[in-house]
Amino acid sequence: MKEKFQKITKYLFGLAFVAFVMAVSLNMTAFAANQKVTNLKQIDAGKNSMVISWEAPLGVNKFTVYISEYKDFRENATITETSYSTTDYIYNLNSNHTYYVKVIPVSNSSTQYDFSDTIACVTAPESVSGVTHVKSTTSSVSVSWNAPISGTQYYKIYYKPTGTFLQEVFAGTTTNRTYTVQGLKDDTDYSVYVYPVRKSESGFEAVGYSSYISFIPTTAKASKLSQIKLSRWDAGSASAGVSFQNDTKNQSGIEIEISSLSGKKIRSIKAGRYASNITFSLSKIKNKGFKYRLRSYVTAANKNWYGPYTSQKVAVAQPKVTAKKKSNTSLKLTWKKISGAKSYSVYVAKEKNDKFKKVATVKSRSYILKKTKPYKDYYIYVKANGVKSGKKSYSSTSPVNQLVDNVYYYKYSKSVTNYYTTVQK
Repeated sequence: MKEKFQKITKYLFGLAFVAFVMAVSLNMTAFAANQKVTNLKQIDAGKNSMVISWEAPLGVNKFTVYISEYKDFRENATITETSYSTTDYIYNLNSNHTYYVKVIPVSNSSTQYDFSDTIACVTAPESVSGVTHVKSTTSSVSVSWNAPISGTQYYKIYYKPTGTFLQEVFAGTTTNRTYTVQGLKDDTDYSVYVYPVRKSESGFEAVGYSSYISFIPTTAKASKLSQIKLSRWDAGSASAGVSFQNDTKNQSGIEIEISSLSGKKIRSIKAGRYASNITFSLSKIKNKGFKYRLRSYVTAANKNWYGPYTSQKVAVAQPKVTAKKKSNTSLKLTWKKISGAKSYSVYVAKEKNDKFKKVATVKSRSYILKKTKPYKDYYIYVKANGVKSGKKSYSSTSPVNQLVDNVYYYKYSKSVTNYYTTVQK
């Protein structure tokens, strides 16, 4: 019985010993597997530098860093550095390059270490050049830049309103050399920044210094031009003017488009960015009507980029009145034909500031004004009626801030009477 017990005891001891050896072996294997740098990664990059970091085995504070342009770390093409922390700043590198990096703890007398995994790191590209304003709309601006720098894989685009301390807003990425920034506010200056990027195999982005362009305005919406009115018009000489409230801030200029009443374009005339009145003289509008509308524009890349037009307005010529003596108590008023007019209305005031009274509407181009008196001024104007543009009919347009034709009537003697007309402005 005693002998049998001893055999069982020996057997159990043997099993325990084997288990102990296996446990020690497993622990040593696990410990040995951890005796290398882990989580090696790139955390920063410059044009000629990069920064890496890692996690060290317990108790290790000295490391050798291997850097090479070749994944096999061939001789005479690998440099080494010693680091006493778990980060390393590596400099004197080439821009737009990929480098391979691995790290090994420095061995002590009792422990041998393994190399970390190898990672690919990148340096940042050179800056782009020649950022140029290409196009503007009311909600976007487009820019372009010079040919890609060697090693640049793509570009990141940022923007912000010019002259502000706001943080740059990310717009997007592109592999092209042009980009359109969307969702902007109209009639506003912007700065657009272009960053070149090189990306490593592990996904780290090495971003180069930006190049930028400032004062890129979007075009103004039509609402920035308001209170549009005919400011002057001498229909007989085809000289006219249009005034408007110009609330644009960053435009290159203002354009007026003049068309016939049938819609055929006659001419476009440009004015400066601060203009609030545009005058013109066109033979094609003499004793006729015309349409006009305004828009702002931005000049970029030797081309004008236009905002939307304001609504179109119609102007119909107001005929100039001439007076001749009919009798001692009457004047004969005559005027030029206004193209398309179906009739004419005659308005008279006897004092400069009196309200005008319509005295007649006639189909002819003359009218006898009766019961006139010598040495008396008569203020007279005539409106053309029924001039069609599209499906609508219009009467003569009276310019703002301009008196109508003013007829003076003087009698110097019984035999000599002088009559003449002027346009008061």
